[in-house]
Amino acid sequence: MTSTATRVLVACAVLLCATASAQAEPATHDAFSDVEIVGPETITDLPCFEGRAFTISGTVATAWRITQQTTGLGFHFAETETFDMTIVPNDGVGPTYVEHGVERTSFNADEHNTVFNLTIPFHDTFVAYDAAGRRVPGQTIRIQGVTRMLVEDKDAIPGSGARVKVDFQRERLDCA
Repeated sequence: MTSTATRVLVACAVLLCATASAQAEPATHDAFSDVEIVGPETITDLPCFEGRAFTISGTVATAWRITQQTTGLGFHFAETETFDMTIVPNDGVGPTYVEHGVERTSFNADEHNTVFNLTIPFHDTFVAYDAAGRRVPGQTIRIQGVTRMLVEDKDAIPGSGARVKVDFQRERLDCA
C-alpha cells in the first residue's frame, strides 16, 4: 500500500472516531510524533537510476496534530512526514546521494463527515556527493508534486457508500 493510500485510510479512521466522540466538550488538541529508522536495505526502484541497486538508510520522522471544536464539531488534522536518507550505489560506481524530503497532509471536516478535501504536497531532493564529500554539480535529483483527494460520505455512516476520488495528482521529476 502506498504512503498516500495509508494516510487516507488513517485520516478517515481518525476522523470517524473523533467526530463520534465529540459531544459538547471544549475544543481538544492532540499531537503525536515518531521517528522510524530505515535500513540499511537494498532498493532498485529509484527514479533516474534505471534499476541500479543502492543501499538506503536513514530516518522518517512523523508528526501530526488534531484540533477538534465543539461548536459545529469542526475537525482539523495535519501531518508532516520528513525523511532523511543516505543512498549508496552497491557497485561503488558514482556518487553517494543524500536525500531530504517532506510530505504534508491536512484536511478539515465537519460533524457530518459530508465532504472533505485531502491535499498532500511533497518535495524530495537527492544531492550527489563524491568520495571526498564534495557536492557533485549537475547530479541533483528533484521530485515535486501534489495529490488532492476528495472524500465524501453523505450520510455519515461508516461503510455506507462513502467514495474516495483522486481529484488530481501531479509530479515533476528533474534528473539534472
